[in-house]
Amino acid sequence: RFLYVSGIRIYKYQWSVIEAFFILRKKKYPVAIDFVGPIYDKKAGKLFQLYRNNYDPENRFTNHLAVLSYDKIYKIYRNYDAYIFASSQENMPFTLLEPMASGLPIACSDFELTREILGNNAIYFNPRDPEKIADAVTKLIEDKHIREKIAWKNFEKAKKYGWDRCVQKTMAFFKLVIQDE
Repeated sequence: RFLYVSGIRIYKYQWSVIEAFFILRKKKYPVAIDFVGPIYDKKAGKLFQLYRNNYDPENRFTNHLAVLSYDKIYKIYRNYDAYIFASSQENMPFTLLEPMASGLPIACSDFELTREILGNNAIYFNPRDPEKIADAVTKLIEDKHIREKIAWKNFEKAKKYGWDRCVQKTMAFFKLVIQDE
């Protein structure tokens, strides 16, 4: 069972993920995915619904939980086996840090920021290509060693992004700026 937490937007490629999971189901992989996040963009929302209607009209392997409160969202990660992140642009994706901190293996879109955050600890794909997404998910499914390695390394790496450390670094920066004046 996979999870993708992010608002529905054009650059998030949720519809490519739906098609990828359809491909996997055709190959007899018993996968399912839950999408969590509101529809922010009408065009993206229409594409998302169109793909769900075309590839999963009976909602057998896709589910959309439009909105979950923050006090519930962090609790749901433990109910999943892996995480998908198919965005093509972000600045600092908390929706990537949360599954890292939850110890989930990650299949992720391949762009500079995600590589900066995850390094070698993800299976990367082109978010515009459902076949490549399906290939990445297949690697996670079939290789327990990779899943465990990715999950553990990201869990450890997520610790460096804590709020305490952020506050400390911000305060150190302010002290440095004040001293220069």
